[in-house]
Amino acid sequence: MATLKLSFSNYLMSIQKDFRVKASHITIYAAILQLWNESSETNSIQISRRKIMSLSKIKSLTTYHALMKDLIKFGYIGYEPSYHPKEGSKVELKDPHSIQILDRKLIDGK
Repeated sequence: MATLKLSFSNYLMSIQKDFRVKASHITIYAAILQLWNESSETNSIQISRRKIMSLSKIKSLTTYHALMKDLIKFGYIGYEPSYHPKEGSKVELKDPHSIQILDRKLIDGK
């Protein structure tokens, strides 16, 4: 359990100033992190869309795909889709310290 708290804490600290990240991104990431914590693997895990949507309380496929695409684009996760019905897609959690954070203050020059 300590690993989960530490990892989620690091993630939350890294996104504090990233204006692109919304509450729905956090719920998806938390669901992935929960599955990662339950698995025995280190850097990557196999996930199912259905399980992530259930854990994160996301009901819409469109919303799920948009949020996952954002997390990939923002650099928070790596993603390798699986087109096999019984194999999950591979997700890699990125080191929060290596992510390029976009701070609104830096962009606006304030």
